[in-house]
Amino acid sequence: MKQLIYSMIALAISASAFTLTSCEDVPAPYNKPDNNPTKPVDLNTEATAFTVAEAVQKINENGGKALSGEAYVKGIISEVVSYNDTYKSITYYISDNGTDKTLKIYSGKGLNGADFASKADLEAGKTVVVKGILKSYTNKDGSKTSEMDKGSKIISITGGTTPPPANEILKATFASSEDGFTINNINLPTELKQIWAHDKKGYMRASAFNKNKYAAQSRLISPEFSLAGRTAATLTFKHAGRFFVTAADEWKVQVSTDGTTWTDLQVSAYPTGNDWNFVDATCDLTAYVGQAKVQIAFLYISTTASASTWEVKDVLIK
Repeated sequence: MKQLIYSMIALAISASAFTLTSCEDVPAPYNKPDNNPTKPVDLNTEATAFTVAEAVQKINENGGKALSGEAYVKGIISEVVSYNDTYKSITYYISDNGTDKTLKIYSGKGLNGADFASKADLEAGKTVVVKGILKSYTNKDGSKTSEMDKGSKIISITGGTTPPPANEILKATFASSEDGFTINNINLPTELKQIWAHDKKGYMRASAFNKNKYAAQSRLISPEFSLAGRTAATLTFKHAGRFFVTAADEWKVQVSTDGTTWTDLQVSAYPTGNDWNFVDATCDLTAYVGQAKVQIAFLYISTTASASTWEVKDVLIK
């Protein structure tokens, strides 16, 4: 009898142990859904939007891989390529000069992410600030295209409906601003706050004189532009100035294809130095046709013996 009772107790304990250790009876771990996934951090703001040239530079610096966050880029629509009826989006190109196809906006959305209704909703010549992910796309032939990936949106859109004339590659009048040009002070004495500066009279002005003459160097540098597909190109501009010893040694016009190495161009005419009258000048850029990335610059050089004043306006490449 006792043996029967012990057997029944042992059987009960065994069944209880099986119940507690069976994997099927253990609830699976529960992962709470992430209702607030981490969003990419914006790389800049609308107020500090990259130029198109800066956007391409960011892509290249990242090895062509998609950047870690969304970027604001400001440019001029140079071509409206196609409309996607499925996604209600448009593929188009923007550039700093409104003529080159520098940055492709692939399957982008409209103002604040709105749908487009047709290709006619965008026009070449409009200035836009676009927000999205920058990356490089490898084409079937192995070439690479700098682009803003699908899903971008327009933050603002302004400007006229007429694109710049097709033969104009770069235009900067300096009537009210630097027109996209930047300044690189190679040698700025502590006694001077600046060398190149915009003058409200409608030109860029360089000087290293402030009660005394100072040795200085500063470049006024254009945005990048393309001479791909061109058979000839000429730079024209107007300049005036005084107080120089030899203008050709103190005022140089240069060209670069990498933004680092600069080559002097031959300038057709210089001011006499006797007055402030602007003189028309030209530089031949034909040697650089076919290059996709080109910049020109106005290099001001002064010494303690000669610190002239140089004024430049109405820059045009065509």
